[in-house]
Amino acid sequence: MTQEPKNHLSLIQDALSKGGHEKILQFLLNTLGGTPYIGGVFGGIASVWSDSKQEILNHLILESLKIIDEKVEIVKKALVSSQDKNQTVAGFISLNPNSVEIIDSSGISSITDKGVLDLSINYSEPLDGYVFNCYGGGPVLLESASQQKSHLNIKFKRPCPDLVTLVFMKT
Repeated sequence: MTQEPKNHLSLIQDALSKGGHEKILQFLLNTLGGTPYIGGVFGGIASVWSDSKQEILNHLILESLKIIDEKVEIVKKALVSSQDKNQTVAGFISLNPNSVEIIDSSGISSITDKGVLDLSINYSEPLDGYVFNCYGGGPVLLESASQQKSHLNIKFKRPCPDLVTLVFMKT
């Protein structure tokens, strides 16, 4: 007994029954998009379908970025609570130097804006003999830094990232 060749409809039905229906339907909509007079409707439907899939992908990317941000916060807090017995963390500050906005801090009483990217970071308690380290959401370049017992005068070079963290450690 010979088997008859399958027509296009039976091929489509087979594909739909095997779970490939989304790809088949998208293919058909895109193909029908070239049909005179009504092709625009089919092309529009295919476009809306594609947009909805892109929205799902965008949502997944945003959720992934939230998870990454949470992990960065965990790592940042671990960096601040150093386990090195030779150094004690005296304080830290996370800020946006471009808008002089404090995001998070410990051991810092205030910040003084002395001009564009020129700041004075004031400590809650005087620090004698300390080092500081800074890192950010991009390269952090300093024009100058002057350490005092009660504060740190610091001037950042442009461009400066919107997130910079300074960690102060007693030596």
